[in-house]
Amino acid sequence: MSLHFVLDGYNLVKQDAHLAVLKLEAGRLALLRLIVTRQLQGSCSNRVTVVFDGQMGETREHYSAGIDIVYTSFETADDWIKRCVEDSATPKSIVVVTDDKEIRCFVRALGAVIMGTREFLEGRGSRRRQADLARKLKRVQTEKKEISSVVEQKITSELSEFWLKGHKKRVQ
Repeated sequence: MSLHFVLDGYNLVKQDAHLAVLKLEAGRLALLRLIVTRQLQGSCSNRVTVVFDGQMGETREHYSAGIDIVYTSFETADDWIKRCVEDSATPKSIVVVTDDKEIRCFVRALGAVIMGTREFLEGRGSRRRQADLARKLKRVQTEKKEISSVVEQKITSELSEFWLKGHKKRVQ
């Protein structure tokens, strides 16, 4: 199963000491070159979308094989990333790369895999990265948000009691 990496572009640029000192355009290009030369997404079958805050209209560019750039407009890159995961039919195959806590919490709740900027940029080697991502993905896919029957009965009992108390007060 191939993955789709969605990168918070300026978050990555600002978190890396070598990229942060560059001018905006140079930082963006250096990030893209780094992704291509070090194959930071692991397998070449994994897609990458790098999202940057805006231009005058949302534009998309194809940078290299499997790497697309989105310049947002009328919304922040953060909102675009959240919407991308929310609208996906397979959010569990998306790896969101950011250190932004709000984005991380939002997309994690939807089932996406989270990766920090440092972890992504360090790239620990393709094979190891793929193994790490496979483990994360498996864990996310097998997590169940179910409750036990004991807890379910307790909640039902408490809600019934609460509802009946309120109902009796209204009747009297």
